Amino acid sequence: MDIKFTNRLSYKQARLTVLVGFILGTLLSLLQIGIDYASEDASINREIQSLLEISHNPASRIAYNIDSELAQELTLGLLHSPAIIGAQLIDNNGTVLAKVKRPGLQSGYRMISDFLFGANRHFEDRLYLDHLPTESLGTLRLDVDTYSFGNRFLRRAEVTLLNGFTRSLLLTGILLALFYVMLTKPLARVIRELSSRDPRSVEPTWLEYPAGHDNDEIGVLVKVANQQFENIATEIQQRRNAENRLTDYLGQLENIVSARTAELKAINTRLSQSNQELEVARSTALDMAEARSAFLANMS
Repeated sequence: MDIKFTNRLSYKQARLTVLVGFILGTLLSLLQIGIDYASEDASINREIQSLLEISHNPASRIAYNIDSELAQELTLGLLHSPAIIGAQLIDNNGTVLAKVKRPGLQSGYRMISDFLFGANRHFEDRLYLDHLPTESLGTLRLDVDTYSFGNRFLRRAEVTLLNGFTRSLLLTGILLALFYVMLTKPLARVIRELSSRDPRSVEPTWLEYPAGHDNDEIGVLVKVANQQFENIATEIQQRRNAENRLTDYLGQLENIVSARTAELKAINTRLSQSNQELEVARSTALDMAEARSAFLANMS
């Protein structure tokens, strides 16, 4: 008996298990992505602050010396960082010593990244010398394009989701194979044996226990089926014995009826003969009576 693939218990069990696992895995992946998002968002400020700390002393000395050429080199050097799209160095008089800008990167992920982290962030660092911390020498301003961080985060999120989906597919195949071997295959064997069994057979046909399923639900099913087969075979045998006894009794009854019928026929035959003899005697008596009457009449 062939069962449609989508109707098999192994498929249904694997589908349900994988569906639950996929939902839980997706929720865990989203939780992991959320934690990664918070970490990446904090890392933007942390990395830019680290960059400002590294640039603080050189920028302070440049502002102190009012060296536009070095200021230009410093700002151009800052543009080598993928996240920096603009930098300017301003002295304490508000004069711009150097200012550089470049366009931000464009990509299909740009809209998502801007939504999550914002398009740009602006940072400022007050410049001063270590021995004169209260005297402001100017300001170093940085314009940060968050897309370099957002793109990195989105790629990790994509990998996380793809890994979860791949694990779900792999889990589907493994569970489907396990459920088929442990559930569908032994049940299909039991079904084939049941289908090949002759229900009219008096001798009980025992089903064999599938290997490794002697004490589980399938083993219990086979055990109960064998008990039912034994009960059915016993009942069939009892019915056949009763039918045989009834047939013998009917045969005996027919013999009794036949004998009684023959006896009644013999009695009827004897009665018929007696009736005929009585009729002859009656006729003879009547004839003699008539002859006597005629004789007496003639004598008188």
